[in-house]
Amino acid sequence: MPTSTSKRVKNVLLLFGWLDNECLAGAAEYALETGWHLTTDMVRHGRIVGPWQGDGILSLLGGNDEMCKFIERYPGLPKVDMGSTFPNLDLPRVKVDNTANGEMAAEFFLSKGFRSFAVARMYGSNTECARLEAFSAALAAEGYDTADITPPPEKSATTGHWQETRQW
Repeated sequence: MPTSTSKRVKNVLLLFGWLDNECLAGAAEYALETGWHLTTDMVRHGRIVGPWQGDGILSLLGGNDEMCKFIERYPGLPKVDMGSTFPNLDLPRVKVDNTANGEMAAEFFLSKGFRSFAVARMYGSNTECARLEAFSAALAAEGYDTADITPPPEKSATTGHWQETRQW
């Protein structure tokens, strides 16, 4: 039971477009340290259950304009996005350095003696493109070509044809 000297618990919404276990674990760890309550309806049910009132939003915005509209309904709340799907949305961001990620992948494979390389764009996300471009650029700087084996659009993983993409 809260006392007059205790701090009010902050209610923070996790607005995730997809489940990212590392982002979820990081948010949960920070919430534990700070005493936040995390509303996890989006993570568990894929939608906000009932009306929501809170103190802030941690988002991992997916390819869903509805999530952007939801965020815009709360102009005064603190918000932080952990993704790069909507780079034009004016939000503070904490995100992975995708360029460094791609460069590190290239360094890893070169250090293991690999000499033939290929990339496949399966989803076309900003994250994927940045990583694959950095991967290819790092390899090119070392004198290696990268074959692009991206499946044709009709076989894309985003069109729901995963089994066909695997067979392709």
